[in-house]
Amino acid sequence: MMDTPLFQTQFPYDLPKLKLLPLREQPAYRVAQNADACNLAELLAAIVGGRTR
Repeated sequence: MMDTPLFQTQFPYDLPKLKLLPLREQPAYRVAQNADACNLAELLAAIVGGRTR
């Protein structure tokens, strides 16, 4: 049998670190402050991205 793993976890490049948006630009903050002023994309971003994205 082969000793090599089926799925390799090495990346050919470094993954960039994501920068946080300013507080007032974060979808979750905007939805919490005034959900009526948010568009559909912002509402979905708050659901999918959670508190930090």
